[in-house]
Amino acid sequence: MVPHAGGKFAIETALRASGIAHTILRPTYFAQNDLVQKDVITAGAYTTPLGPHPVARIDIRDVALAAASALLDIRAKNEVFLLSSLDAPNGNETAALWSIALGHAVIYPDLTPEEFANSIETIVPPWLNFDLLIMHRWFKTNGHPIHQEDLEAQAALLPQGPRSYRSFVEETANTWQSET
Repeated sequence: MVPHAGGKFAIETALRASGIAHTILRPTYFAQNDLVQKDVITAGAYTTPLGPHPVARIDIRDVALAAASALLDIRAKNEVFLLSSLDAPNGNETAALWSIALGHAVIYPDLTPEEFANSIETIVPPWLNFDLLIMHRWFKTNGHPIHQEDLEAQAALLPQGPRSYRSFVEETANTWQSET
């Protein structure tokens, strides 16, 4: 379980106990989290401490589509869906994707979660930095893999399939390059 899931668990428990029809969406790591690192990535480093294990991502546009589907489809009521793309690159693989998309080397310095937290402490609130520190410790130790049963279940909400993380990287790199 990733760190900021503690509060979410309490909400999910209350929803279940309420008897209200609901659908719980559990998105994996957002692909768009990379956007805040534009300057670092375009300068040649992917510093998010993901580690050597697969880390599943989801494009927030797919989360929106899944939410709309859940609202419109009575069959999705009282179910839980983990939302993820089909690919789950680790830190080195993520840097390689950015290298290809940007057309220049992007390294993965494999920062510790503590080093990363120190590097962003002046740009994020302390509570968020702490949450990210815990999440990145989890990723470095365990990753956030994709399970086939989760992919099959999410097809009820995303019948066209989710966007790949690779396509997000390619689209974003094209946008960034067109801005220069």
